[in-house]
This record gives sequence, C-alpha cells and structure tokens, in this order.
Amino acid sequence: MPGPALRPKGVIAALILAVITLTVFYNLRDYGPESAIRRFHEGLAKLIGSNGQDVSGVEAAAEPPQSAANFQLVVQYVRELVARGIPYRIMKMDREPDEVSAAAVYGAPGGRQIAIIWVVDKDGPAWKVNIDKTATILRDQLGQ
Repeated sequence: MPGPALRPKGVIAALILAVITLTVFYNLRDYGPESAIRRFHEGLAKLIGSNGQDVSGVEAAAEPPQSAANFQLVVQYVRELVARGIPYRIMKMDREPDEVSAAAVYGAPGGRQIAIIWVVDKDGPAWKVNIDKTATILRDQLGQ
C-alpha cells in the first residue's frame, strides 16, 4: 500500500519555514552577552594562531579599555586557558538592561575549575566585553 502523497504546496511551505528559521538563528548567533564572551574567546584563538599578530577579533568583541594594563591582564590570563584548550561554561548571569555579569567556569585538567566573572555591556545594538570592569574583578580574584 503506497504512503500518502506529498503535496507540493506543503513541501514549499515547509521549505520556506525552514529557511526563515535558519535565517533568524543565523542572524541572532552574535547577539547577546554570551556571544560577546564567545567572540572574545574566538578572537584569542585567532590571536594565538597568528602568533600574537592579529588582535582584531579580540578588539572587536571588547570595548576599548581605559588602561592597556587591563587589556593585557585579561588577554594574557584567558589566552593561557584558550591555548590549553580548556572549555568554559557560563554558570550564572546577573542581568541589568545594559550590563551583564557572567560567571564562567573553566574546567581545567584534573578536575580543577577556574572561575572568571565577565562584565559585558550593551554598546548600541551590540554586546561587548568590558575589559576594565572584568580586569578589576580578575585582580580581586588573583589578589593583586
């Protein structure tokens, strides 16, 4: 007994819906504070791959810092984690309309965990890592 016949209109409607859904998800992949943190990590991976020459990915994901020392601290600390391939998970987020504090836990080898509090600000339509606030929190964590 043959199965039900496919209706061309139904197939076309399903394809259109699939294209719309994929387009929306593709366009929203870089929206939100989580994506700013992900883009920062991707920029660090690109920086590592270019032997420290290409900082464009890191700079694009972050607000311009007020202090070069803050930028150096955050980049050097997280770069080591990225270079070692240590994955992270965002465990908690405290949200304000234009600022988010995100607790990211990095699962280091041997079951050791490293936590970093990321501060991400909304800069117009985009979310970007606030290097200065993140560095201040990181210094407190490191006891510097």
